[in-house]
Amino acid sequence: MKKVYRIYSLICAVALFVILQLESFAYLDPSVVTYLVQAIAGVVIAGGAIFIVLWRKFRKKVSKTLNIDENKNKTVEEDVVIKDETEQASENEEAQTQDETSSDETPKEEKENQ
Repeated sequence: MKKVYRIYSLICAVALFVILQLESFAYLDPSVVTYLVQAIAGVVIAGGAIFIVLWRKFRKKVSKTLNIDENKNKTVEEDVVIKDETEQASENEEAQTQDETSSDETPKEEKENQ
């Protein structure tokens, strides 16, 4: 808790230092402003990612503590396989040849049994 308080105090001190400067005779180039915007965006995105990771860990611990199973009522769907026309044609030919060979063998077996 002390670490969080120190970080918060540091952020507040820096913010007050920046806000309370009355006069500044410095020139801010547009590239500097762009760099600052990128830095702020990076900090916000990183903070969001950290928040999401910590939130998921928290939810997982709470669910485990309360014996809540998130996957209880979920169903698994079958895999969908999309084939192009050449693969379908070759499979159809293979199936037909297998049917022909099995139908050819059946009468021979029947004749041998008689």
